[in-house]
Amino acid sequence: MNTTAAAAEAKVTVATIRTWCRRGAVAAVKQAGRWIIDTASLAARIAIGAMRARKAAMTTTGTIIQMPDGDFGILGDAGILAAAFENGTPVTPTNEPYAGDRIYLGITRETRGDYGRTVETVGLAYTKDDGQAVYRIDTQRLASDAPAFYAVLEEMWDREEAAEAAAMSQDRDYFNPRYM
Repeated sequence: MNTTAAAAEAKVTVATIRTWCRRGAVAAVKQAGRWIIDTASLAARIAIGAMRARKAAMTTTGTIIQMPDGDFGILGDAGILAAAFENGTPVTPTNEPYAGDRIYLGITRETRGDYGRTVETVGLAYTKDDGQAVYRIDTQRLASDAPAFYAVLEEMWDREEAAEAAAMSQDRDYFNPRYM
């Protein structure tokens, strides 16, 4: 099969097919300066692309909540959220104004102990009796994928920073040597 026919079958550009040939993503040989692509290899590559597309397109729904420990999470169907966490696919919250945001699950925590440094990704926060679960939100990936939620978090962080600055100012006034 030539590159034009392969591109039509794979629904990609001819340039993409040539790149796949050069990189070995599909089995192909060059004859008289033209790529001849193995049809079985192309079918396998198309199947891989379809699996990736399904994985990337898998979005679920849930509600953003703030947990008692201050972290944020998504409340939704336990099975769907577990699959999204395991596959690394984003979820789409249902509550406004976050609908449409793509939020990834899991936070990475580093702990130090007797045996050195441990890094773990924590997803599940807790489950409920009704088949619902809460998974922690990966706040490191929000800026580009979840602009509405990130904007709310930035406002919260700014308020916390202003409150901390005000407290520091009061401390400076209290400990000012001229009052002692």
